[in-house]
Amino acid sequence: MTKAKSKTETKKTVKEIKPKTTEKAKKVEPKQKTKTAVKSVKSKPVSKGKKKVVEEKVHFLVSSHVLVPKHEIVPDSEVPSILKMYNLENKSHLPKILSDDAVIKEIGAKIGNVIRIYRKEPTGDCLYYRVVV
Repeated sequence: MTKAKSKTETKKTVKEIKPKTTEKAKKVEPKQKTKTAVKSVKSKPVSKGKKKVVEEKVHFLVSSHVLVPKHEIVPDSEVPSILKMYNLENKSHLPKILSDDAVIKEIGAKIGNVIRIYRKEPTGDCLYYRVVV
């Protein structure tokens, strides 16, 4: 039978396993930088005893993922023609997308903007429209 480890032995083992510094961040390429991406990458010093450790959140551009379709903000001049094409009275009749959606934050859309989404499907490319709420 093995003897159970004491608390100090367990803590010592955990300290050996944990790295002494943690810096986590993915580099954002200059051509991919957006205002939101630049603002969201923050580093803050965290003091642990006598040492200071810099922790950074891991951020990446959601739109660069293979499964995320292309999103773009529709200019206000095109919105009436889209509404007329789908026989809608106003933007509130379009399907909704939340303003806290990762892609919406990334492209910088505001509440009330109409978003055009390009999806590639087996039957061909399709356009979808959403209004930011």
